[in-house]
Amino acid sequence: MVEVAEENIGIREEGKNNHGEVVAQYLESVGFDEGAPWCGAFVYYCHREAGIELPGDPRGYAWSPNWFITEKRTYDHRTDSREPDIRPGDVFGIWFGSKGRVAHVGILVRQRGSTYYTIEGNTNDGGSRDGDGVFGRKRSLRHINQVARWSEDR
Repeated sequence: MVEVAEENIGIREEGKNNHGEVVAQYLESVGFDEGAPWCGAFVYYCHREAGIELPGDPRGYAWSPNWFITEKRTYDHRTDSREPDIRPGDVFGIWFGSKGRVAHVGILVRQRGSTYYTIEGNTNDGGSRDGDGVFGRKRSLRHINQVARWSEDR
């Protein structure tokens, strides 16, 4: 699954915000049309393309908080004092106080010390939750709010 995500690094929106040929494929994977935010759709697309079947309606994965249902969540900064035990392919979420919820998701690739290497869709060089492409990023633990493990098959 991480390999699928890596192959998509560098994909950029085309024309209007949240549009483009490949962005449309990400959004179609969760049953949405171009123009919708697509970080969750990107994560779902990577799982699907790697042959990892996720339970339930694909449309639910377009909404960031849905990636962190209780039985899949392995880390929550509000209740865990330890660092997350991450594995390549785990899904992470970033909390936005202005929204009162996780409002951006991506894929964890590896950890080195307190640096987490990620692959994220609908972000940019600055780490926005509404960017213009797929980027490999470095994030510190303070940016990682929740982690979920959806498959042991990476």
